[in-house]
Amino acid sequence: MTKNFKINEFECNCGNCKMTADVKNNVFKLAEQLQILRDKVKKPIKINSAFRCANYNDNVIKGAKHSQHKLGKAADIVVSGMTPNELHELVCKMVECDELNFGGIGKYNTFTHLDIRDKKSRWDYTKK
Repeated sequence: MTKNFKINEFECNCGNCKMTADVKNNVFKLAEQLQILRDKVKKPIKINSAFRCANYNDNVIKGAKHSQHKLGKAADIVVSGMTPNELHELVCKMVECDELNFGGIGKYNTFTHLDIRDKKSRWDYTKK
């Protein structure tokens, strides 16, 4: 897919479903953006969760009803050697400078959510 990302890193964690052509297309676009980030930080990016089938998202992990993960447009990531807060700040700066095209950016205690939705959405679900 890209220099540092393989399609299997984006597959649903249920292990039973297949990506549709539309989902795969979204995953490719997502991977391209993550590759730009990977090239910038020069550190490995671990994808905790990317595409999620509706059953896995809705019934297993109780994800958002309209989750971008179900469309193959989102990834929850960790960057080696960076805190989620540091990563969040960097991604927001890169988006502001038009270096990256992430519509959704969410900050959590142990990972950062990034998605390629068309509209800007930001949230902070860290627990103090």
